[in-house]
Amino acid sequence: MPNRPASHLRVLVIDDEADTADSLARVLALHGFTASIATSGADALLILESDPPDVVVTDLLMPGVDGFEIARRVRSLVPRRPLLVAVTGAARETLDAAEESGFDLVLMKPADPILIVGVLRRFERLFAIAG
Repeated sequence: MPNRPASHLRVLVIDDEADTADSLARVLALHGFTASIATSGADALLILESDPPDVVVTDLLMPGVDGFEIARRVRSLVPRRPLLVAVTGAARETLDAAEESGFDLVLMKPADPILIVGVLRRFERLFAIAG
Protein backbone atom coordinates (compact mmCIF):
# COMPACT_ATOMS: atom_id res chain seq x y z
CA MET A 1 0.00 0.00 0.00
CA PRO A 2 1.43 3.41 -0.88
CA ASN A 3 2.32 5.81 1.90
CA ARG A 4 -0.57 8.15 2.53
CA PRO A 5 -0.10 11.67 3.82
CA ALA A 6 -1.38 12.23 7.31
CA SER A 7 -4.88 13.59 7.46
CA HIS A 8 -5.97 16.44 9.67
CA LEU A 9 -9.36 14.81 10.24
CA ARG A 10 -10.07 13.13 13.54
CA VAL A 11 -12.62 10.33 13.34
CA LEU A 12 -14.60 8.70 16.14
CA VAL A 13 -15.79 5.17 15.31
CA ILE A 14 -18.66 3.95 17.50
CA ASP A 15 -19.84 0.35 17.51
CA ASP A 16 -20.86 -1.98 20.32
CA GLU A 17 -18.98 -4.75 18.49
CA ALA A 18 -15.40 -3.96 19.54
CA ASP A 19 -13.86 -5.93 16.65
CA THR A 20 -15.91 -3.98 14.11
CA ALA A 21 -14.93 -0.62 15.61
CA ASP A 22 -11.28 -1.63 15.90
CA SER A 23 -11.10 -2.95 12.34
CA LEU A 24 -12.49 0.23 10.82
CA ALA A 25 -10.28 2.42 13.01
CA ARG A 26 -7.21 0.45 11.86
CA VAL A 27 -8.14 0.85 8.19
CA LEU A 28 -8.65 4.57 8.69
CA ALA A 29 -5.28 4.84 10.46
CA LEU A 30 -3.59 3.02 7.56
CA HIS A 31 -4.98 5.75 5.31
CA GLY A 32 -3.61 8.54 7.50
CA PHE A 33 -6.63 9.43 9.59
CA THR A 34 -6.53 9.79 13.35
CA ALA A 35 -9.19 7.36 14.53
CA SER A 36 -10.42 6.60 18.02
CA ILE A 37 -13.10 4.14 19.05
CA ALA A 38 -15.95 3.92 21.51
CA THR A 39 -17.73 0.62 22.11
CA SER A 40 -20.82 2.16 23.67
CA GLY A 41 -22.93 5.22 23.06
CA ALA A 42 -22.31 6.39 26.63
CA ASP A 43 -18.52 6.26 26.13
CA ALA A 44 -18.94 8.07 22.80
CA LEU A 45 -20.84 10.91 24.48
CA LEU A 46 -17.98 11.41 26.95
CA ILE A 47 -15.51 11.66 24.07
CA LEU A 48 -17.80 14.01 22.16
CA GLU A 49 -18.05 16.31 25.18
CA SER A 50 -14.33 16.37 25.94
CA ASP A 51 -12.69 16.19 22.50
CA PRO A 52 -15.15 16.53 19.59
CA PRO A 53 -13.96 14.84 16.37
CA ASP A 54 -14.38 16.08 12.81
CA VAL A 55 -16.22 12.91 11.78
CA VAL A 56 -18.44 10.44 13.65
CA VAL A 57 -18.98 6.98 12.16
CA THR A 58 -21.54 5.13 14.26
CA ASP A 59 -23.59 2.00 14.36
CA LEU A 60 -27.28 2.80 14.80
CA LEU A 61 -28.68 -0.03 16.90
CA MET A 62 -26.71 -0.31 20.12
CA PRO A 63 -27.90 -1.01 23.67
CA GLY A 64 -28.38 2.04 25.85
CA VAL A 65 -27.39 5.18 23.95
CA ASP A 66 -27.96 4.33 20.27
CA GLY A 67 -26.77 6.01 17.09
CA PHE A 68 -29.92 8.11 16.85
CA GLU A 69 -29.23 9.59 20.29
CA ILE A 70 -25.59 10.15 19.29
CA ALA A 71 -26.81 12.19 16.29
CA ARG A 72 -29.16 14.26 18.46
CA ARG A 73 -26.47 14.91 21.07
CA VAL A 74 -23.79 15.74 18.50
CA ARG A 75 -25.93 18.56 17.21
CA SER A 76 -26.35 19.97 20.73
CA LEU A 77 -22.87 19.33 22.18
CA VAL A 78 -20.49 20.17 19.40
CA PRO A 79 -20.11 23.79 18.27
CA ARG A 80 -18.89 22.81 14.81
CA ARG A 81 -21.02 19.94 13.61
CA PRO A 82 -19.00 16.90 12.51
CA LEU A 83 -19.79 14.79 9.49
CA LEU A 84 -22.22 12.11 10.71
CA VAL A 85 -22.02 8.68 9.07
CA ALA A 86 -24.27 5.80 10.09
CA VAL A 87 -23.20 2.24 9.34
CA THR A 88 -25.90 -0.32 10.10
CA GLY A 89 -27.24 -3.74 9.32
CA ALA A 90 -30.76 -2.61 10.20
CA ALA A 91 -33.95 -2.79 8.17
CA ARG A 92 -35.04 -0.23 5.57
CA GLU A 93 -37.27 1.64 8.04
CA THR A 94 -34.22 2.25 10.23
CA LEU A 95 -32.30 3.61 7.24
CA ASP A 96 -35.11 6.06 6.53
CA ALA A 97 -35.17 7.14 10.18
CA ALA A 98 -31.39 7.66 10.11
CA GLU A 99 -31.64 9.95 7.11
CA GLU A 100 -34.36 11.93 8.89
CA SER A 101 -32.20 12.13 12.04
CA GLY A 102 -29.59 14.25 10.32
CA PHE A 103 -26.98 11.73 9.25
CA ASP A 104 -25.00 12.93 6.25
CA LEU A 105 -24.48 9.40 4.96
CA VAL A 106 -26.12 6.07 5.79
CA LEU A 107 -24.35 2.85 4.76
CA MET A 108 -25.39 -0.78 5.09
CA LYS A 109 -23.13 -3.30 6.84
CA PRO A 110 -20.78 -4.60 5.79
CA ALA A 111 -19.74 -1.18 4.52
CA ASP A 112 -16.72 -1.11 2.26
CA PRO A 113 -13.98 0.63 4.27
CA ILE A 114 -12.49 2.06 1.08
CA LEU A 115 -15.81 3.76 0.38
CA ILE A 116 -15.67 5.33 3.85
CA VAL A 117 -12.06 6.43 3.22
CA GLY A 118 -13.15 8.03 -0.06
CA VAL A 119 -15.97 9.90 1.65
CA LEU A 120 -13.59 11.14 4.33
CA ARG A 121 -11.05 12.30 1.73
CA ARG A 122 -13.79 14.25 -0.06
CA PHE A 123 -14.99 15.75 3.23
CA GLU A 124 -11.41 16.65 4.12
CA ARG A 125 -11.00 18.59 0.86
CA LEU A 126 -14.24 20.48 1.53
CA PHE A 127 -13.25 20.98 5.18
CA ALA A 128 -9.92 22.53 4.06
CA ILE A 129 -11.69 24.89 1.68
CA ALA A 130 -14.22 26.00 4.30
CA GLY A 131 -11.70 26.03 7.19
